[in-house]
Amino acid sequence: MKSIFTSRQVIIPCIATIGVGILGFWASVSAKPQTPPSFTKVENPGEFKLEGKGEPSVLNQKEKLPGRRVILGSDDRIPMTSRDYPWSAIGKIEGIGADGGGYSCTGTLIAEDVVLTNAHCVVNPETRKVSQAIAFEPNLVNGIVKSKNDVAYATNVHYGTDFQNGDLADYANDWAILKLNKPIGKKYGRCINAG
Repeated sequence: MKSIFTSRQVIIPCIATIGVGILGFWASVSAKPQTPPSFTKVENPGEFKLEGKGEPSVLNQKEKLPGRRVILGSDDRIPMTSRDYPWSAIGKIEGIGADGGGYSCTGTLIAEDVVLTNAHCVVNPETRKVSQAIAFEPNLVNGIVKSKNDVAYATNVHYGTDFQNGDLADYANDWAILKLNKPIGKKYGRCINAG
């Protein structure tokens, strides 16, 4: 498998957050992609011919979203330690932003080589710039992927907003679809059945 990262610069996963909080679980994110994914802003999501009523599910919020999200109240989340389906189809997106800084998000396999995530995971809402590189790590348990050979890289990205309005309306189309470089959904499953 050809890596999109140069051999002289390595991304090292680690357990603790190092440096700035946005780096997440990466100790070093100075890698530059050899081939960044192509990006397409989608004006009409109907072109994907998805089933359903096409009605958005948007939180009814009257206030502007805060710049950084936090957990309100106590953190009562329970770690997921199962490698069974459907949890296996959920994974972590590791990206390198236009500024070279690292970030992470969550994504879900919806086809053998397609991941559904949010536009803010591929386009920085503040700078409106797209990511340089995006990797998908399926079914992490305690921050560890089952097999490093199963890490896939985005080759094409379709997204619903580029945050040009700079307001809450941008978040109504806060979705993105990543086309991966290999069909890891054959092994990990997908959360949408196509027929």
